[in-house]
Amino acid sequence: MSKQTNICLRYGCSACCNPVKIRSLVIINTKDERLPFVDLSMIYAPKMHPDSVKLKTYKCKFFNEETGLCVDYNGRPNICRNTQCSAFDTDNEDEIAKIIENIKKEEFIKIPIKRG
Repeated sequence: MSKQTNICLRYGCSACCNPVKIRSLVIINTKDERLPFVDLSMIYAPKMHPDSVKLKTYKCKFFNEETGLCVDYNGRPNICRNTQCSAFDTDNEDEIAKIIENIKKEEFIKIPIKRG
């Protein structure tokens, strides 16, 4: 995918992948070697919706910190393939820029998960 066609690259956004944030009701088996996720033992609650949204966080072994790209884009797991970003729902560059800006500036309350 070229930099011209990839919205994430064009706008320097890797918010979905760094860290990976998944609804806390979805269970990810980090022991499954087919999945590239490492549990960060952290819940993110968006400051705009702290009581209703809880996101479990993971580090992705496929995420390249330097480029912001997935190093195995074609082999990424289904949970990544099925992630929806509303910036892809429009062709209007002004709308895309605004969506990405809002995603990048979203703030989270970080809640550590204590293991017993």
